Formats: sequence, structure tokens, C-alpha cells
Amino acid sequence: MPSATVKSPQTTETSRSYDSSSSSKAMQLLEKGITEITTSESFKEYLAFTRSFRNYSVNNAMLIWLQRPDATMVAGYKRWKALGRQVRKAEKAIKILAPIVRKETDPDTGEVESRVVGFRDANVFATEQTNPVDGESLPSPPLTGRVEAGEEQATELYSLLSGICAFEGVEVSEKKLGPGHYGYHNPVHGGIVISTAIPEVRKATTLCHELCHYFLHPLQVSMKLDKETKETEAEGASFVICSHFGIDTSAFSFPYVARHAEEPQMLRGVLGRVQKVVGQVLEYTEHTEQAEYAEADGVAHPESPESSESSGRTEQAAA
Repeated sequence: MPSATVKSPQTTETSRSYDSSSSSKAMQLLEKGITEITTSESFKEYLAFTRSFRNYSVNNAMLIWLQRPDATMVAGYKRWKALGRQVRKAEKAIKILAPIVRKETDPDTGEVESRVVGFRDANVFATEQTNPVDGESLPSPPLTGRVEAGEEQATELYSLLSGICAFEGVEVSEKKLGPGHYGYHNPVHGGIVISTAIPEVRKATTLCHELCHYFLHPLQVSMKLDKETKETEAEGASFVICSHFGIDTSAFSFPYVARHAEEPQMLRGVLGRVQKVVGQVLEYTEHTEQAEYAEADGVAHPESPESSESSGRTEQAAA
């Protein structure tokens, strides 16, 4: 898809602001849709199930990701068996560190206390390595649906967003990604990668999502926020921006945000940041010309921080 020439909203003399009332209506629609999902009985059952799993330390979370990047939930062999699932034969265990706890008596108070005296290797397995024993499936997260939009709308959005990326110095490339992975933004280099396997409409909405990550989550900010907050902010902003161009992503955005936010209150807590980036992107699009992008001299490129963390948009809750 072609990109558009972008004029900076900060330097254009006649600045025409976007319709903030329409974006506010879109935010209200987003919050309403998420509330309906998160208050449903099926979603409550899903949350009760996922919250029964222990939280892992940062080190163990990294170990899990390095060994099994597609892992959604992990548990020990016996835990899975108690949940009615069987680890498949020949599946390789994920190695994590388990604390060695000993009870010791405090010489001063005489009280018995539990203390961590070391760590040992422990084996866990991901949901993806198990099968149901009794045929019953696990409670599932709300499923994302198909985004319906015309090719003309998708082409316009992709062109405008590509122009913004070019002006900002953000390289956009398309590559073959794993199943269920639509794209990702790397805050180290500022680059955005879009899957070659997805349709044009999905490419446009994914580029919008990842561009929102770029504006919202530079490395210094990204390192301080959890994944749930980042995905809630990026997809919330993307929904509003796509709505502005007549592309209804509610079938995808509502369940996607619900899986990460879990509670409507979380979305309300980030509304300020979401609205800010929506305004920033839409102000850019108000000052674009539908033409091939010609690189201008003197355009400042974002700094390239030193880290490898990236934010990605996937079909599943875990990217």
C-alpha cells in the first residue's frame, strides 16, 4: 500500500483539529462493550480459572518465555492432572526455579518461621502441551472476531499511517510471523513489523495498533508498565482511530482489551493516555496529502534505546 505525505501538526500554520466529540463517543462505546464482556458469567469463569495459577517471578517468567514463547498458562504435571488435563508424551518440560523453604526457629523469639534458603530446578508445562482427559475444554478467553471494512477504507488508513511512520522515522516492514501473530513494535529500533499472512484490512488495523505502541510506549515507559496496561492502551487507542475512518474493529478490540484489562476500571484508568495519543495521531492525519512520501531533510528521528523488549499484537492474550 502507498504511503502519504505528512505535514507535522506542530509546524503547519493552519491547524484543523480532529473531532474530539466523535472520539469520546468511540471511547464510551469501547468501555460499554468491555463492561458487557467482563461482567458475563463465562468471562468470570475464565478469570477464576486463570487466577488459580500462581504468579511467577520476573526471572521465571523470562525462563518460561525463552523456552516456550507461545505459553499462555503453565503448571506442574500433577496440577494439570488435577485440572483434568494430561501432558502429552514426549513433551519437553519447561525449567523454572522453585524456592527451597525451610522452617527455622528464631533464637530470640522462639517463633517458627519459613525462610527461603535456596532454589532448585522445577518442571512445568504449558497449556499447549496438554490434552483434556475427559473431553472437556478449559475455560477460554473471549474470542476475537473478524474486522469488516472496505478495501478502500483499509487502503486509506494504511497509507496515512505509513506516512506518519515515515515522517517519524519508523521503519515498517512485512515478514512471515507465527500463527496468530499479526505484528509487533520494537521500542529499541522503533521499527514495526506486520505479518505477511493477514488480509489487507488486518494489516491496516495492526499497523494502527503498533503505531499507538510507538507513541505510547517508548522504551523508558515500556519498561515501567506491565503488558496488560500496554495492550489495553494500544488497542483502545487503535479502536478509536479506526472508528474515525469508518472501520469498526469492535469484534476484535472489545474481547482483546477485555482479556488484558480484565476490569473496566483499568480501561478508565488509562483513558487520559489513550485520548492523548488518539489526538496526536488524528492531528497528523488532518495534515496529510494523498501522495507518495518524499523524504524531507531535517526530520528528527527518534532515539534508538538499548533494549530488546517489544510489544506485539496477537490473536491470543499472550503475545
